[in-house]
Amino acid sequence: RDKDPGVKFQFPEDFSEEESCQASLKFCFPYDIQRARDGVAVQHFTFVLTDLEGCQQFGFCRLTSSTQTCLCIL
Repeated sequence: RDKDPGVKFQFPEDFSEEESCQASLKFCFPYDIQRARDGVAVQHFTFVLTDLEGCQQFGFCRLTSSTQTCLCIL
């Protein structure tokens, strides 16, 4: 991976929870994709973001077969 993950598209476009977006990037690629061999990388997974007040946001990630792109739904 040449650079840190970034958001290419988001819906709605005016989604204003920047902290949630940045935190979710860490979950999109939780391992070093350069070291992940074909067939070893997890193809889909879920996660939960919990803030200091205990509010939770649930996320679902789906990796492409190349492991270079991840679809993440919060």
